[in-house]
Amino acid sequence: MKFLRRVFTLAVGEGLVRVLGVVTSVIIARSLGVAGFGSFSAIFAVALILLVFVDLGQNAHLTRMGARDSRACGGLLRDVTANKVVSAVVVAVLAGAVGILIGLDHDEVTALALMMVWTGGFTVFESVRSIARARDQFTVDSVANTLESVMRLICVVIAALLKGGLVGFALAHAMEAVLSAVAYYYWLGRGRRLACGPYRSSDSAAVLRASFPIGLTMIAMAGFYRLDQVLVHALSGAVEAGYYAAASRVTLSANAIGILVGMVSLPALSRTVAGTAAAVRELRHALWVAVVLGGVGAALVAVFAAPIVLAMFGDEYAAAIPMLRVLAPVILFSAVTVVANSAASAFHQEHRVVLRAYLLVALNLAGNLILIPRFGGLGSAVVSTVGEICMAGSILLIMRKSLVAPRPAPLSE
Repeated sequence: MKFLRRVFTLAVGEGLVRVLGVVTSVIIARSLGVAGFGSFSAIFAVALILLVFVDLGQNAHLTRMGARDSRACGGLLRDVTANKVVSAVVVAVLAGAVGILIGLDHDEVTALALMMVWTGGFTVFESVRSIARARDQFTVDSVANTLESVMRLICVVIAALLKGGLVGFALAHAMEAVLSAVAYYYWLGRGRRLACGPYRSSDSAAVLRASFPIGLTMIAMAGFYRLDQVLVHALSGAVEAGYYAAASRVTLSANAIGILVGMVSLPALSRTVAGTAAAVRELRHALWVAVVLGGVGAALVAVFAAPIVLAMFGDEYAAAIPMLRVLAPVILFSAVTVVANSAASAFHQEHRVVLRAYLLVALNLAGNLILIPRFGGLGSAVVSTVGEICMAGSILLIMRKSLVAPRPAPLSE
């Protein structure tokens, strides 16, 4: 029951966050039109991929280690923040340079650079969230998560009223993320001080080394989940990318089901020892919750795809309806993927996932390159669904021993 209560606590906040995120996307989609929304979504997908390079698994490591020793949270957060500030600057410079080289126009390059600022601020905000979850402060984290989304919505509404266009919406995201990260850090530290101690570069390097195996897996996952939007934009144009972005936005919002269960299961599993009865029980429970909730979410999205798309985005996005129906099973299987991946991280077995994850990313890329030119966003939706089924099955196969209860020791005669 404690597990379900924690999922529900996060769900209250995350549910509001997803609703606010959908409203934010609808405002951007209706303000920019199909083609403009396609371009913004492609840039946003690039930012989310690069966010993983800035994080490199450090947030998961924060939760894992903080759950075992809460006294280390402040120092870990200090070291991770230092790493991320440096990484964000490097990634921003490289992204801007690549954008210019591939021929993006001035607004697109400016928007990409601003989204790199968002990347840095948002991943630091997520680091503070990791500390809160490691210390079992799920209510605090849920409230902060909601307030962050409210602030993003306010900034986006202001950008829409000022008709800021592509650059204005990117600036809105950048400002919101930096302000949210700073505000949450001071809020979390108040009353229960985050003791950081003196900074040493060797400590930051040690955290980065410990996190890197998780980061490699997360890079593969980011490519697996985000590269499709970039490829649809590149191979089928901004309009088709706009349709696909609308369908993907609904699916990614519903994927909160798996993310929530993963958030709760990671600290819980990190406190157990792999192969023990307690670890098996926690993992089985988390998977059961993920399958039930993910299955219900997938069924609802598949059945009500048309009214969902038309109500959210309007008649001009009707072409997204068949794409959403094809993507609906992703909601179920991604929930399984998230929980199984959380178990791999908690048990320090992330290195076993890396090779298969990259293989599936390569197959996903090949499938998109073949089907997108012929079928557009619908082809990419098929690839994403098949790929998600394979990803969930692959990680479950890797973690199968963690699902088997240990045999009791034989009684001595």
